[in-house]
Amino acid sequence: MTDRRLTLASLAPLALAFSLLQAAPGAAAKEPPKEAAEAASKRAAHFPLMEKRFEQFVRRYVHAGFAFDPPHATNSGMHAFDAKLPDYAPAAVAQEERRIRVALTELEQIDREQLDEMGKIDFDLYRRTIEGDLFELTEERRWETDPGRYNVGWALDPLISQQFAPPEARLRSIVGRLNETPRFLAQAREILNKPPRLFTEFAIDEFPGTISYLEATIPRAFASVKDRGLWSEYEVALKGAKAAVEQHVAWMKETLLPRSDGSFVLGAERYRKKLYYDEMVDTPLDTLLSIGARADVRTPLQNQRIQSIDQFGDAARSVPLASRGGGNEEGQIAPGHHPVSQGFQQHQHG
Repeated sequence: MTDRRLTLASLAPLALAFSLLQAAPGAAAKEPPKEAAEAASKRAAHFPLMEKRFEQFVRRYVHAGFAFDPPHATNSGMHAFDAKLPDYAPAAVAQEERRIRVALTELEQIDREQLDEMGKIDFDLYRRTIEGDLFELTEERRWETDPGRYNVGWALDPLISQQFAPPEARLRSIVGRLNETPRFLAQAREILNKPPRLFTEFAIDEFPGTISYLEATIPRAFASVKDRGLWSEYEVALKGAKAAVEQHVAWMKETLLPRSDGSFVLGAERYRKKLYYDEMVDTPLDTLLSIGARADVRTPLQNQRIQSIDQFGDAARSVPLASRGGGNEEGQIAPGHHPVSQGFQQHQHG
């Protein structure tokens, strides 16, 4: 899942803006007109049972989604699954698809018209969010085509960099995720199928950097932890994860890379859906392209950036492939020329 999810609490500014838009012309006065106040009171208490039902539905849906995607839960402030990594086994994915489809059916049983004005906005947002989750699960299926999705560094970094719990608790969660790493990578080798070659090349370069990042960072970040038993568990877990990563990198080089002939292009229809679900944009693609091509709708900074990109492209095309630093005859990125451990945290949060 992505970070598209919205909680009801996060919509508070939107609620305020909406209430201001709906106010009567005299709303700037200290006391709103009596009729407006009475109407607002009726809307707020019109169907409290339906509003409560919708709120409970949202809570259940979000919590269940966190169980399927533990790293996303950690990043979102839900820490019940901090010691877990995702499970992309076919049975687990099928169960998640059933859950989402059931949720869509349940959502349609909630009468939108019985919600207050902000509730209706929440309803529309969540319907699109859930439809987007189903799209990601059934059509994008990134866990099948993106080897980088299995780099556990992204799942471990928030446990290191975010001080949401005592160091001992976070270190125990790190141990849990390190212990899950061999299972997670073995699953990747069963699932990954025809990724784009560039994705595989990036993953081959990035995975070793994750281990060196952990070895250099964790002792400093958790220097205050004095529990020798916990440190012993960490060392065992790190050793197992390191061996699993080395095995996986060798597999990617020898087995996955030769068959990495897939495309990262979504295609017009899937891109249209992604725009709709992620950005709530339903403007036809040809219209968006024509707008983007108009210099008059871009800011001066955007025009400057586009010009710089064009100039860079012209310069790059004038250099023979064989003489480009970090490249080869086919224009592929050569091993060792992609940044790995340095800047890991900055990239994660930038």
